[in-house]
Amino acid sequence: MLKYRWVGPLGMMMADVSPPGTAATRLSISYNITASVLGGFTPMMVIWADSGD
Repeated sequence: MLKYRWVGPLGMMMADVSPPGTAATRLSISYNITASVLGGFTPMMVIWADSGD
C-alpha cells in the first residue's frame, strides 16, 4: 500500500521537472530504456537463479 503513495505522484513530479515541450518524450524514453534493460536481463537472472550455482 505504501508503494502507491510513491508511484502515484512520481509521474507528475517527473513531468513537472521537465520543460513542457519535452516532458512526454523524457518520460517515454526513460520508461522504455528501463523496461528493455529489466525485461532483457530477467530471463538470464531466472535461469541463473534456477541453476543452483
